[in-house]
Amino acid sequence: MASLRAQLEQSQANLANATKELDLSRPLNATCDYVSFKQEMAEVLRGLLSDIGFLQGSTDVLTSEVKDYKPALRLLYRLQHEPGTVKAEAFEGAPAWRELYYGGDGRLYFKRTSDGKYQVLISFKKHQKVDGRYLKGLGKS
Repeated sequence: MASLRAQLEQSQANLANATKELDLSRPLNATCDYVSFKQEMAEVLRGLLSDIGFLQGSTDVLTSEVKDYKPALRLLYRLQHEPGTVKAEAFEGAPAWRELYYGGDGRLYFKRTSDGKYQVLISFKKHQKVDGRYLKGLGKS
């Protein structure tokens, strides 16, 4: 029993030392800063998907709430570059909007604007009622 306790204490000490070394080996800088990452990601999305206007924190949802953002990015790519391949249902909460599913409970709501671009809201199933009211409030144009 004493031997196991000694091994446990040694393992805990090793873990503590390794953690200290990790913390010291990676100095913080602006490129590693999470807020900067979110801002840079938003800029990249706006640059690569210039025909898509992201609504109400959608880029924040992609960078901080979605477990795997790749399915949503694929849908956004198709929406801008291959719109004929996108098959979407009317969103019951706001019929002027279309709804796509990604990653289980992820939702991507979109509407084509008069200039041929898209407005997009990225959200989750649990927010559907609130999203419906928000999107309805944006009007039909």
